[in-house]
Amino acid sequence: MSQNTPSSETEIQEKHLNAQTIVELKELLGDNKFKYLVEVFCENSNKSAEVLLKNDIDYDFEELYAAAHSMAGSSANMGAMILCELCRQLEQQAKVQSHEHIPTLIEGIIAEQKQVLTEFAELVS
Repeated sequence: MSQNTPSSETEIQEKHLNAQTIVELKELLGDNKFKYLVEVFCENSNKSAEVLLKNDIDYDFEELYAAAHSMAGSSANMGAMILCELCRQLEQQAKVQSHEHIPTLIEGIIAEQKQVLTEFAELVS
């Protein structure tokens, strides 16, 4: 096995989800409530992603800010820290109404969100 190959499922998940946060949420909520929380997160992040994609060309900075802010907060709560950081960067760009990095950030957010949703699907299956 090469040094770049993850040696366990936990290491794979830690690329996109913080394992400690997941453990704490499961202990606090139990399996059924955790699954429900994951479902709600997935639905809400998909709605935010739709808003981001809608604003990928013609920017409505208020909508971009609101969607990024919502996704950043919920991502942090769910242990998706890379997604959270990308959303916070988009928040800042929307706040100062800078077009420069928005397409790249939206692309990164959508890609990271897909990874996070995949990992959550594996966790609750």
